Amino acid sequence: MIDIGLKFSKFERKLGEIDRARDIYAHLAQFANPRLARNEEAFWAKWERFEVFHGNEETYKDFMKTKRSVELRYAPVAPTF
Repeated sequence: MIDIGLKFSKFERKLGEIDRARDIYAHLAQFANPRLARNEEAFWAKWERFEVFHGNEETYKDFMKTKRSVELRYAPVAPTF
C-alpha cells in the first residue's frame, strides 16, 4: 500500500499539486512504522526529502510531529503488574 501511495504522491508532484502530495504522505504515515528499517528508508526518508525541497519550517515541523505521533502509536507497551 505504501508503494502505491508513494507513486501517487510522485504523480501529484509532477502535476504541481504539492499540497495534495503532502496530504498523501500524511495519510500513508499511519501505515508506516518508523521503527522498521524498511519503512524508515522507503517512506520517512522520502517524506523528509520532500519537505526539505518543497516545504517550509512549518510543514517540516508538521512532518516531525506526525512522525513522533506514529512512533508513539507503534511503541511497545510496557507490561503493568
